Amino acid sequence: MMVNNTAPFWRDTLAYVGVWCLDANGSLRFEGLVPDRPAVFAMVVDNMPVYVGLTGRALTERLDDFRATHSDQLSQSGKIKARVHQEIISVLGEGREVEVYVHSFRDVRDFAQNAWELRNNLRAAYVPDWNRAKAA
Repeated sequence: MMVNNTAPFWRDTLAYVGVWCLDANGSLRFEGLVPDRPAVFAMVVDNMPVYVGLTGRALTERLDDFRATHSDQLSQSGKIKARVHQEIISVLGEGREVEVYVHSFRDVRDFAQNAWELRNNLRAAYVPDWNRAKAA
């Protein structure tokens, strides 16, 4: 993972909202409270962002996209959801945590004006591993 000497940037910008866990059946569940608004979010492993995304819908719905397994793996969106789902399970299986941090927006207008820039700045600063397509 590459960082451009901006280690505290994500912590100054995003707030902790919870952590991914595996239940007794080995299924993903999210423990925490997320804002029910548009947001930029980061999944963080070992104190480094590994995935940075945004959602214009309720963040709970977006996190559900990663929680579920996906039969829609033909679309680009389905491939990303399935890949991130597997990455989370893999990290948890190693006994490490996947934390979620968020910057939520007051309303759709605030989101439209600021979300893409924030997401792109975070991705440029940290080049998160899970945002990069894996070679087949």
